[in-house]
Amino acid sequence: MATESQPPFIDEKTSTTVGTPVALTAREIVCSSVTIKAKKANTNPVFVEDTSQVGTNFPLDGAETVTIPINDPRKILIDVTTSGEGVDWIAV
Repeated sequence: MATESQPPFIDEKTSTTVGTPVALTAREIVCSSVTIKAKKANTNPVFVEDTSQVGTNFPLDGAETVTIPINDPRKILIDVTTSGEGVDWIAV
C-alpha cells in the first residue's frame, strides 16, 4: 500500500462490531494530528483508543470532538455500543 502524504485527509468510520475496537483506517497516512468527531446522529458514545493502550478509551458523545497528536491514524481504534454508529475524522 502506498503512503499518502499530502494532507488533509478526510474520511469517516462506522462500525457494526459492537464491543470490538476497529481501526480508524487501513490507509497509510503521514500526518501530525487527527481530529475525530462523533457522528451527530449517534445515540450512544463512541470510544476512541490507541493501539498501544487497548482497553483505555476516551468516550465521545454525538458531535463531540477530540484532537490527537499522532503521526499515523492506523494507530487509532474506535469502539461502538450501537451497531452502525461511528465518527468523521480529518488527518493533517
